[in-house]
Amino acid sequence: MNQEILLERDGDAIHLVYRHFRDPLAANMLGHRLGLHEVPPPGTGAKANGPEEGEEAKGLVEGNGHRTEATNGHHVPGLHCGEYYQLPLATGDSELHALVPMSELGEVGEALQAWQLPVIDGADLLADAPPVSRVAAPAVADEPEKPGRSIGTVVRTTLVVLSLLAVAGAGVFLGWRLFTREGITMGQCMARAMAPPAPGAGAAIQRWALARDVNIPLRGVLFLGESKLVLADGSFVAIEGAGDLRGLLPLAQAEKVEPMIQTAAWPSSPAGEFPSLPIDRIQCGKAIFSRGGILRPLTMLRPAVHRPDRSPERQPESFWLVNDLRYDDSRRLARLAGQRLSVSGRVTIEGHDRVLRLENGTGILLQPLPAGSRVEPFLAELVNDDTPVQVDLEFERTLPWRNAKQPDASRQETRIAGVGRVFSVSAESLVLADAD
Repeated sequence: MNQEILLERDGDAIHLVYRHFRDPLAANMLGHRLGLHEVPPPGTGAKANGPEEGEEAKGLVEGNGHRTEATNGHHVPGLHCGEYYQLPLATGDSELHALVPMSELGEVGEALQAWQLPVIDGADLLADAPPVSRVAAPAVADEPEKPGRSIGTVVRTTLVVLSLLAVAGAGVFLGWRLFTREGITMGQCMARAMAPPAPGAGAAIQRWALARDVNIPLRGVLFLGESKLVLADGSFVAIEGAGDLRGLLPLAQAEKVEPMIQTAAWPSSPAGEFPSLPIDRIQCGKAIFSRGGILRPLTMLRPAVHRPDRSPERQPESFWLVNDLRYDDSRRLARLAGQRLSVSGRVTIEGHDRVLRLENGTGILLQPLPAGSRVEPFLAELVNDDTPVQVDLEFERTLPWRNAKQPDASRQETRIAGVGRVFSVSAESLVLADAD
């Protein structure tokens, strides 16, 4: 289904609806272009303005809380003017709802034209939008004519001075670009690469502008695995050939500074397929963690705000923490069918199946996740990674100890206790859930 835009007047703002998109990065790009702040959709109970007073970030791990407030006079639930949220739909795609100030209507028109998004309702609002104001360059004042000097001499002198200033300015600018790096977050770097290419000759200028080397701080790390990490803005990347990334945490704590990646910016990629980038170095202050490596972007995740309710005792509305799920020939295992369990293990691929292997070797066969799942991109990339995760699931059924029709599928042979349906996954400070 084609993507589309709907606009409607809402008091002193415009209610913008962006429909039929699947990649949340596309919505984030539009939100960043319009200078909007993302908040969770209504009904999630999430916090909109970060952690409460007294909550502190520790080390590399920082929270990403939000608070949903009142409608502030607008009829769009959960939104203030200048905010947006993404609403996943049962069809697998999503909708973006935003409240844009009337003063930014011209910027909305330019953004929709650049993204080539059709406006199927409310296009008349854009027709009345004032043009986007641009700061004009100051005019050069004419030098007053002096006795004994012709106008031609004055003009030639002025042109020579301006030419020298232009050459000197260009030299300073090129030197600044060559010998300095731009500080940019991982999410901003990925959003730039997703921006549509400029038309005509502007494409070359755009590529040159984005080709500058960058410093990417690893700020607000929610998850740090052997070769993968997730930042608070949702950017999920792999860093290969730089060693075990888990060594960054003690180094950053010893140096009391966040790690920094030095590399190039991703070039514009309208297809959304980012190339892998060679890393110059990863360092914490003056301490160098790695020289070299490859930075490979994976996707943008949507971390949940709250951890699932887990309990060491069996309770109806909680996930029961189970540390030792046995796979032996015991009928007691069948009593767990239909129970909500929380188990820790490593994700593997065995044959065509995805299996969670617990510490004692017991396996749980994980049911395929639906399209649009927020958990799926993380689980898929964590296969065969030496990183344990906490998985909250419904233990749907046990597998037979001996399967007469398929002996190879017997629990005795596979050590797989049963089948589970995943609800959420946690790893360090990262929480991903398909149901808020």
